[in-house]
Amino acid sequence: MASEWIPAVVTGVSGALGVTFTWLAGAQGRAHAERMVAQSLEAEQRTYLRKERRDAYFEALRVAVLDVRRLRYERSGKTEKLREVEQYWTKTKRIEMSMEALIALHAFGSEEAPPLR
Repeated sequence: MASEWIPAVVTGVSGALGVTFTWLAGAQGRAHAERMVAQSLEAEQRTYLRKERRDAYFEALRVAVLDVRRLRYERSGKTEKLREVEQYWTKTKRIEMSMEALIALHAFGSEEAPPLR
């Protein structure tokens, strides 16, 4: 008679252990899924910021190249070339380009990069 309760106790304990380990496995799965989502969002944000920084630097380079080109034409006396450049890139358009480049550099540029003047 003393051995009649052993199978019931063993079944109950193994059932409780099964439920516990199933819950633990589910919790680990949820934690893993949360980590993967967080890592995916961080990677997406890094990619976005890298693209914005690259675009800001390219815009600053475009402004600088345009200014250098205008100065070179002005100093070498190539008034026709200078007129062509200034006809396509009017003063208003150049100021707008400079402002956009400066804003983008302030928003997305790295601290190590010197500011655009």
